[in-house]
Amino acid sequence: MPKYNASRICGAFLFISFALPAAMFGQSTLPIETRELKVQGSTSGAISLTVPATVATPYTLTLPATVPGNGSLIYSNTTTGGLAWSNTPSASGWSLRWNGTALEWFDPTGSSNPNWAIGGNTLTAPGTIGATSNHGISIITDNKERLSISNVGIIGINDGADAGTTTNIGKTTGTVNLLGTLNLTGITGINTSGSDATNIGTGATAGTVAIGRTGGSINTTGTLTQTGALNLAGTTSPLQMQGAAGTSGDVLVSQGAGATPAWQSINNAIGIRAAGQSNVTAATSTTVTGLGTLAGTDAIIVTLEGSTSVTASVTARTPGTGFTVTFSGQYTGTVNYMVIKAQ
Repeated sequence: MPKYNASRICGAFLFISFALPAAMFGQSTLPIETRELKVQGSTSGAISLTVPATVATPYTLTLPATVPGNGSLIYSNTTTGGLAWSNTPSASGWSLRWNGTALEWFDPTGSSNPNWAIGGNTLTAPGTIGATSNHGISIITDNKERLSISNVGIIGINDGADAGTTTNIGKTTGTVNLLGTLNLTGITGINTSGSDATNIGTGATAGTVAIGRTGGSINTTGTLTQTGALNLAGTTSPLQMQGAAGTSGDVLVSQGAGATPAWQSINNAIGIRAAGQSNVTAATSTTVTGLGTLAGTDAIIVTLEGSTSVTASVTARTPGTGFTVTFSGQYTGTVNYMVIKAQ
């Protein structure tokens, strides 16, 4: 049986043990095995991670000493100079934000939310919605603009290219107050349906109500009731009836129930058919003619200007022509007469 030198055998084994890896792998990268790393600090409980000294600006991150809650996040807090936990969200659906000092969870619908939530916000003070820049905003439905506020404050309600056909403001049992100047362009229908009254300028302190324009027209249907003074201002604002203003001295005379009043001369309005004078020289009678409206039932009043020693009376009449006045003696003077229509 051959004999071997023990020292030679051990030396060869060691040579093989150290030389084999270099021969097998050469300059290639060694495989990396991931293992669990447990870092335990001193009794103080502070655990820090420090970057290599070769970093231009070295820094150290210290793990928080407190136990995180369920759902907490870890973040870098430059105020404390290390890592910190965010507070645990109080309920499902909360959001995360930076409050200027730390990360915090907050209720999107709560009063501390700086943004408007779809489901609404619980406010403890008046809120603001809109643009802080020089831009307008729009409210849309079906991806179409329904309400807009321009950058200079012009409010458009249902007036864009995609506007609907109906715009309702207020409700039937409510009140809509419009303050300042109201300009309505186009056909404006007020109380076009229903039986409610329409009041314009009826308040105790209401100012002047102006309707219509110079050269325009106002058309009303039904009964128009005016309480208080009716003032037709201006010399070119006549009161017209059926499109006519009458002639100088005319008055409006009722034509009876259900009929439109008509312009008439003052004489016709009070029933004076005719009035005039007839001059007489040394006559015992005179005839007045040219009275085409004289009727058989009309009253004829005669007075004399001249001698008072005679009297005068109507002794004959011809309807549609005239009448005859007879004196009690020879008369020279003027005969005044008035023909009054029988009522």
